[in-house]
Amino acid sequence: MQKRSSDTLPAVVALTSTEPFLRLQRLGELRALGGEHGFDLVEFSGQDVRAVELMDAAKGLPFLGERKVVIVRNAERISSGEREALAPRLAELDERALVVFVIEPNDEQKSLPRTDPLMKAIASVGTIEEANADKTQVAGAMRAGAESLGATLDGAAARALLEMTSEHITAAMAELEKCALFVGEGGRITQAVVREVATPSRDFQVFKMLDAICSGNATAALQRLDDLLARGAKPEASAFRFVFPLLHRQLRLLYQARACRDLHLKDEASDEIAPAKHSWPEVARRGGYQREKFRSVARVLTLEQIATLLELLLAADAELKGQIPSISPRETLERMVVAMCSVASRRSA
Repeated sequence: MQKRSSDTLPAVVALTSTEPFLRLQRLGELRALGGEHGFDLVEFSGQDVRAVELMDAAKGLPFLGERKVVIVRNAERISSGEREALAPRLAELDERALVVFVIEPNDEQKSLPRTDPLMKAIASVGTIEEANADKTQVAGAMRAGAESLGATLDGAAARALLEMTSEHITAAMAELEKCALFVGEGGRITQAVVREVATPSRDFQVFKMLDAICSGNATAALQRLDDLLARGAKPEASAFRFVFPLLHRQLRLLYQARACRDLHLKDEASDEIAPAKHSWPEVARRGGYQREKFRSVARVLTLEQIATLLELLLAADAELKGQIPSISPRETLERMVVAMCSVASRRSA
């Protein structure tokens, strides 16, 4: 993520990221502009924001520093009425103010869309920062994180951590801490340690199941399915919550990756291939292990086979919803996996 000095920052910033680790890192930098002792720092929680109070705080003269910093955590929780009241008033702020709206959505709270009046106003008079990092920065951050915990991290271990967490930096840093505790002060975190200690993400486990399916390995695929279902109280609950959505997304990406291969497209990152969100161009631009994994799997299956896998997923979904008779949810899921392995094992010339 590109950093900006205090004097180049506008008066209003919206900070967002799909990675809480990166978002908190950037927030720490912005909060520090309020002075070492926080004399020029005011913080609000989104649900408590009142437009009048926030503007009064932001318009106050800085005490010791050059900027009066106002942080609004969970900005997505600001009521619609207060967002509408704030939007036109943001233009009143000058260079002595720095108001940071931190957008931190979760499963229950949605993010603020760019079409929201407050977001449109921020984009007009300030800037919207998306806290991201390239692979070089991530590797450096992970090595620094290991050193701060009194351990060292080799390159293979860092790659394994990112792979097992589906390249989610926040999750990788959490698993890194577990590994550091395991090896102890002065210890070395290796790939073997990561495999033993780190907890793989569900996305990673579903991909490993898909990898086994595409290899026609029913035994390995069923074992992966069993591991996934062990996390939930009921098989159908686990299926609807993460197995079906993740498997559907990965099959869509696989289909698009194969289509690019069949069409001999050189620019796989073009948004003309598919919508930008949750699509192959997005994965292709990001690079990393996921792109290479999908490319390798796409080489062994045809578009027709991948389409059949999607049809089998749809049929299993219908069975679990009672639209098609079935014996039991677990039997439905296991039969789906075995049928998928059968389809994938029929290699084409």
